[in-house]
Amino acid sequence: MTKDHDIRDACRRLIAEFVWHVDRNDYHALVELFAPDGVFERPGAIMAGRQAILAAMELRSRDRLTRHFCTDPIIDIVSPTAANGRCYVSLKSAPRAERGDQSGMRVTLVGEYHDRFVLTGDGWRIAYRTARIISQD
Repeated sequence: MTKDHDIRDACRRLIAEFVWHVDRNDYHALVELFAPDGVFERPGAIMAGRQAILAAMELRSRDRLTRHFCTDPIIDIVSPTAANGRCYVSLKSAPRAERGDQSGMRVTLVGEYHDRFVLTGDGWRIAYRTARIISQD
């Protein structure tokens, strides 16, 4: 494998792990995907630093079951220690009471993630993530 392949693979894994942890409400694991000074920007909020991201994520409603689907990730390598990425995201959700029967889940949001990744002493991390909404129910 080439170094470029390893960088792209690490960045794609961060994209996948982010939504995995969001859907399981595991926000402590989620913030570890960010650089210590990482930023998460979404409509109406900019969270800078792991503690701010954690505090904001813990405010998310736990009354809904969610599944985020990231598709078509494109990773552009900027340097051996920096990369940019983008992907589409679809969100399916349903009231948590329907957990046993997920047939009630429906797409409630379509959007994009735009990321800057950085190589740290702990490996690749998200330096800046922007979430953009294209359509929302």
